Amino acid sequence: LVVTRHFNYVQLFLLGALIGTLAEYCFGRFFHHIEGQKIWTYKYWTFAGYTSVFSIPYWGGATLLFVLLAKLLEV
Repeated sequence: LVVTRHFNYVQLFLLGALIGTLAEYCFGRFFHHIEGQKIWTYKYWTFAGYTSVFSIPYWGGATLLFVLLAKLLEV
């Protein structure tokens, strides 16, 4: 993912939310397959117990924070 100087924060938020959620789901399934137990549990609105609808905004927010921090540090 290449981030230029001018980008849409809404698109970046949505892309980060999607990628983060998919990564969390895949990692959770992989760990469960390898170890035989879930690394974390969700009770409400889950995707097969590996991630939750409620964690989606956190992934988008984390993406924005990471990009803004990178811009601030001029990385």
